[in-house]
Amino acid sequence: MARRQFGVVIGVNAAGGSVKIPPLAYAEADASSIYDALTDEVTGTFDPADTRLLLGSQATTRAVKAAVREAAISASPSDILFVYFAGHALLPQTPPYEDPFLLTADLDLEEIKRNPDEGLRMSFLRRDVFEVMPGSSFLILDCCHAGGFAELGRREPSVRSTALLDVVERLYERLPARQSALFACPPERSARESKELRHGVLTHHVLQALAGAGASSDGSVSFDHLVRYVSEQDIDPKAGFFTQGWGSGTVLARPGFRTNGTAAHATGPGGRIISRLTLTPCSTPMDASLTTLEQLLDRLFGAGARANTPIPTADAADGTDAADGPEDPLPVLERLRAAVEARGVAEVCVSSTRIEITGICGDLQQDEVKSFVRQLIAKVDRNSESALGYIGASADGRRRMLGVQGRLSGSGKLLMFADVPAAILDLGEPLAVALSVARSTLGTSGKPGGLDAEIAVITALRERFGRVPMRLYRRCLDAYRAALGSLVMVFEPVIALSDVPTNLGIYSWEALARRDAQARSAPAGLLDAAASWSDEFLVERDTLLATKAIAEYSAAHRDSPWGHDNPKPISINVSVRSLLKASYITALADAISEAGIGHFGVTLEISEHDAIAPFPGEAQWWKPDANRYFQSRLLDIARRLKVNFAIDDFGVGHASLDRIASLSVTQIKVDRAILYHPLALDEIDLVVKLATGAPGSDTLLHQRVVVVEGFEVGSPVPLHELYAHGIRHVQGYIAEEPASQDLRPLSQDLRNRIALLTRRPHDGG
Repeated sequence: MARRQFGVVIGVNAAGGSVKIPPLAYAEADASSIYDALTDEVTGTFDPADTRLLLGSQATTRAVKAAVREAAISASPSDILFVYFAGHALLPQTPPYEDPFLLTADLDLEEIKRNPDEGLRMSFLRRDVFEVMPGSSFLILDCCHAGGFAELGRREPSVRSTALLDVVERLYERLPARQSALFACPPERSARESKELRHGVLTHHVLQALAGAGASSDGSVSFDHLVRYVSEQDIDPKAGFFTQGWGSGTVLARPGFRTNGTAAHATGPGGRIISRLTLTPCSTPMDASLTTLEQLLDRLFGAGARANTPIPTADAADGTDAADGPEDPLPVLERLRAAVEARGVAEVCVSSTRIEITGICGDLQQDEVKSFVRQLIAKVDRNSESALGYIGASADGRRRMLGVQGRLSGSGKLLMFADVPAAILDLGEPLAVALSVARSTLGTSGKPGGLDAEIAVITALRERFGRVPMRLYRRCLDAYRAALGSLVMVFEPVIALSDVPTNLGIYSWEALARRDAQARSAPAGLLDAAASWSDEFLVERDTLLATKAIAEYSAAHRDSPWGHDNPKPISINVSVRSLLKASYITALADAISEAGIGHFGVTLEISEHDAIAPFPGEAQWWKPDANRYFQSRLLDIARRLKVNFAIDDFGVGHASLDRIASLSVTQIKVDRAILYHPLALDEIDLVVKLATGAPGSDTLLHQRVVVVEGFEVGSPVPLHELYAHGIRHVQGYIAEEPASQDLRPLSQDLRNRIALLTRRPHDGG
């Protein structure tokens, strides 16, 4: 018997008459749209005969319970049940507290206080529907927490009134593996609906996924693909989801289909075009051998071993950290050999006059290595970007050899592998990319781990092929989170200058990410890796580092000599893209509140790496122009969070005069590179002038200050010249101590020396 797909789709704008909750605008329309997408005669996979739509007054407690219960007891083990609910939800204010109600059209608040089973409870869905359902089940909840409006009496103090999402997550953690869910239950009172989208925000993204945005390469949309698509969207707070194996690959819609490579479109009733698509899938060499590639990564970096240690490398040219001193290649070569199950491996440096083997291990002789290298030299242009790896035979034809160029590491070296299994060689170019980058980023210990190296490999695969399969994307994101979590925050002082030692002091601090407290520089390779990925990586990086910086700064201040005073301002770096994301703003607000930092105690330094410009498809939101749109965004964030903004590293990248002139920032940080320009003082004069006269100056709560970063004694422009040209703040090596996890005061001796440097030579000592 063919598998049946049962569906129950519910939408309730206004709950029962006794519930004084503002009605929703789009819940019922959302339910209708979901029903239409699932049952569309061309693209949907649900039979209307097995799919119930309950809207408004039809969605009574009795009707909803009967529909979902009937579907569950009618199903066989091969069937599925899909339940969608759009409307209000409520945590009860009498025991049991952690059993939410989905608010139906006839809900009576007084009645459910006496008899909770008169309402539609999550426990009913769990116990009497999903646990009874012999096949797989799916639940989508697009809910608004109505607890702030419904007066049900006094809640138990220990129960948070905003915990609806947490409660639903805990309920689902206890469900069997054949049950999957996607839910959004924002804690705020107001509905999360959008007039622009004319939908609930979660449902808008669900419909986009069903229409094709969440489709796999074969044009179908499974529940698993739908959840992955929605989880990547900018929903704040994030939607929760559980996709638990059994049935998560069930196809919900087929908005596209493939033919023999020609373009086509699917049509609905009356010839309506549902979607247009190019029917040749955009695949990479990784798709067909994804499991083999994941196994290779496991062997290279240790599956489950997530201990992030500094990754020393002698020849890295990709921005990763490098250690001083020579590198012994043998442990890394042995690790590479074991990962590809080769019998032997060698590293070779080729010049115009000689072939030098710099490392060799396993069952491999120098003569056969040199022989194969000569074959490559004769037949392959090693400077070609078209390929990194070459497969051939040894001179006697008895051994299968793999040669990998070191192009991606910038080393110009070759790796030679003997007798790699055919299944691994079938990976093709991704194998060569992985080995080349792993060689350049792995450390000498040969131990499992190396998060940076794993991130570098998957990032290189994305850059080489344009995208990676979703499982690799998620793997890289998980590794990125773990690597960022291992960093520590140190604090560098911004010094307020004066030619009088007693007037000279610390103006503010900047939080800097480091491998460990002794490191002198940032892990640039790790931090910059986010730029090669989606906004999700950038926001993850900025959110984690900002919350870590604020929490650790607050603790450092409590333990500092100034612990009895309010903390001085703390500066944190942020990308343009993160400032556009609600999830970053929410996390930042929570961190500031928890740390107890006062109004305008945090300054966000806008990265010089980012253009202020819309991504493709965003132009409609960036009106009337990019700078004015972004300026309005900054003002809104400043009003809501009581934070300041700064332009970071002026003179580098996108940190231009245009930013100073058009954005309401309270601080401009000048990159030390300007001090090496022939017209350095002219540029300083211009920045100082713009800092005090830019549009919007009269609306700022604090006077703009100009900070020269990276300043040190011996700079081409001496300190007294900067001071004479209006610079009153510097940051960098002039403090004579590296940034520290502790907040340290300036010594009197250092104050005296800096004050002396600030005076003109003829002013005397």
